[in-house]
Amino acid sequence: MNKFFLASAIFALVALVCLLAFMFVGSYVDDQGQMREPLFLAPIGMVSLAASGFCLLVGFASKG
Repeated sequence: MNKFFLASAIFALVALVCLLAFMFVGSYVDDQGQMREPLFLAPIGMVSLAASGFCLLVGFASKG
């Protein structure tokens, strides 16, 4: 197994966990009227998904 495919799988797993956590944690308005939501999970998930795709492309390119 190419090291890029392993990195791609790890990044994809991190992206899946972050995006699912973002969906299931949810948002709420606290007693002071401020919105509380886990916004840090969405960018981490998207960057991990992009890194996964990049590693997958590099893995396919270096295989041939």
